[in-house]
Amino acid sequence: MRDLVLFPQMVMPIFVGRERTRRAVDSAMAGDGRIVVVTQRRSADDEPTLDALYSVGVTASVINRMTLPDGTLKVFVSGLKRAALVRLVDDECLAAEIAPVEEERSQTAEAVNLSRAVLDAYLIYAKIDFSPPLQGPQTRFRLPYVGDPSLLADSIAPSLSVGIDKKQQLLETGDVVTRLETILELMDRLPS
Repeated sequence: MRDLVLFPQMVMPIFVGRERTRRAVDSAMAGDGRIVVVTQRRSADDEPTLDALYSVGVTASVINRMTLPDGTLKVFVSGLKRAALVRLVDDECLAAEIAPVEEERSQTAEAVNLSRAVLDAYLIYAKIDFSPPLQGPQTRFRLPYVGDPSLLADSIAPSLSVGIDKKQQLLETGDVVTRLETILELMDRLPS
């Protein structure tokens, strides 16, 4: 991806125009339908090598794909788990050997307490008001339960108004407590 960081549990469309990426999607569809989505370090690179990619991405399931009238492939993906790129195994479609990125401290009391603080800060940051409206239908917000600190962090991280480098840093952080602390710090520094 040029200017986007995919997180676990995130569902989104990806627009594929480059031939090597198209071949990677085709290869995945011929197999189990899973791909690895990684972000480029420099979006201007049209033919990125392994060194031009961040070393951590997300395995994703291809939900649907369609070819647009201009020939671009539109692929809907659902992020699954963090994965580290180990080595390139096929340069024709940027296939790589990957290793899972294990999470640490995801179900500790510290992580659950930080989740509550992050959720409270996010409600202020995103200007979400859960009080009943005076008129009109009530909007429901689908925020994860604080009992799953990792999911909460990964749900909030993509919506922060920070650059790709900061989002990538959050993706690469396997320690959930550290990830939540970083999100809290970022929200404290950002204008709401």
